[in-house]
Amino acid sequence: MDSSLAFKAGLAALGGAGVVGGIALSKGTSSNSGEVISKALEKSLMSFTDNTLSEKWNARKTKLGQSRDEDLIPSLKKVKDKAGYTADDIKNWCKENVSGFVDDDEGKKLKNVSSYCTFNVKDKITKTLVTGDWGTTNGKLKTVEDGLLSPSLKAVKIELNKESGADNDALKKWCESTYELMFKGDDDKSFVEASTYCVTA
Repeated sequence: MDSSLAFKAGLAALGGAGVVGGIALSKGTSSNSGEVISKALEKSLMSFTDNTLSEKWNARKTKLGQSRDEDLIPSLKKVKDKAGYTADDIKNWCKENVSGFVDDDEGKKLKNVSSYCTFNVKDKITKTLVTGDWGTTNGKLKTVEDGLLSPSLKAVKIELNKESGADNDALKKWCESTYELMFKGDDDKSFVEASTYCVTA
């Protein structure tokens, strides 16, 4: 596969994974059948009592406002349709629905909880994110052994190392896509790589 196509395919895969945070959904026939959502997402769920998370709940409010109605289960669409709904409305919806099962609504409830009730990768990065010149960070990635990188980040490295026509924003685009993925733990590959290659030091 052409390196540019590989890079674009990698970003597309990241975008698809971001929708459900990388959790495979089924119609009730998986080994997760009967598992409670709060258990399945225990490493990812935001606290309902931590008052320092108000900014993140507000971000979920914004995200819900940008969602497609067809992607929401009826109870969450009801929140979205409420005039002047608040971040607390979303938090309360999350409280009520984390006790559901992973295969409720053919997996759609899990998908919604994953999207609106969990930390994303960006939330958990403690170092300073690159916001200006990506030259230094690009250079860092260019020298890393391929075997240490995920397929999507390896595709970024290949793109950056092209002798001509390289997309110098490839790493920036990868980071922006990865930021939106659901946080699945400190040892999750997406989180580890973003914490290494999307930061200033």
